[in-house]
Amino acid sequence: MFPIREKEIKDLISRLSADSFDNVSKFTRSIKGSKKIQNSKSRGDYASMNKKLMEVDWVDLFRTKDTNECYEYFVGKYNEMCQKFIPDKTKKINKDPQWLHLELKKRIRNKNKMWNKLLANRFRNKYLVDEYKRTKKMLDNEIRISIREYEKDLCMKAKNNPKLLFSYVKRRQFVKERIRTLQDKDGKVKEELNEICQVLNEQFKSVFVHENPNNIPILE
Repeated sequence: MFPIREKEIKDLISRLSADSFDNVSKFTRSIKGSKKIQNSKSRGDYASMNKKLMEVDWVDLFRTKDTNECYEYFVGKYNEMCQKFIPDKTKKINKDPQWLHLELKKRIRNKNKMWNKLLANRFRNKYLVDEYKRTKKMLDNEIRISIREYEKDLCMKAKNNPKLLFSYVKRRQFVKERIRTLQDKDGKVKEELNEICQVLNEQFKSVFVHENPNNIPILE
C-alpha cells in the first residue's frame, strides 16, 4: 500500500469541505434518520416454519421440474414461510455525519422550530425574523467549525488508519457508479438497461445444469 502524505490528505479534505460548506443550509432543514423494515430473526417461530416445510412433498413437486424451476419454487416457498413465521421490525438508520454531535443537533432542531413558527406567522413578526436570521448565521458558523475540527482530527488519524479517510470520502460521493456497458457472448456491446439485464440473466442461467426430469435421484 502506498503511504498517504499529510499534504495530499489535507488537499482532499479541503475539496470535500468546500462541498460540505455549500450544503450546510440544505442539511439543517432535516436531520431525521431514515427507517427500513427487515425480518426480526431472533423472534421467528422456526419450529412451526420447519414443520410446514416438512409437510411439503418435495419429491413429488420436483419430479416434473428442471433445476431452475425447482430452485425458483423452493425460494418462493421459503420466502412465503419467512413472511408468515418471522415478524418484521423497523430499524432506524442513522445517517448523521460524524461531525454532528448532540449539542449541535439540538441547535438544529431549535432552528427548525423557529422556521416553522415563521411559516405559521407568515413572517409578520419582525423580531422573530431577525432572531431566526441571527440563529441561522450562528448555527452555520458552528457547523463549519465542527466540520473543520473533525476533518483536522481525520487528517491526523488517516496516516495510521487510512480506512477512516477512505470511508469519509466514500460517504461524501454523491455520484454512484453503475454498470454502463456490457459485452455479450457474441462480442457485441450493450448499453441499454434492458439489454444489460438480459446479458446478466443469460450469464446467470448458463451456470445451471439442465437435467433430465425423468432421471431425478431419490433422496433417502
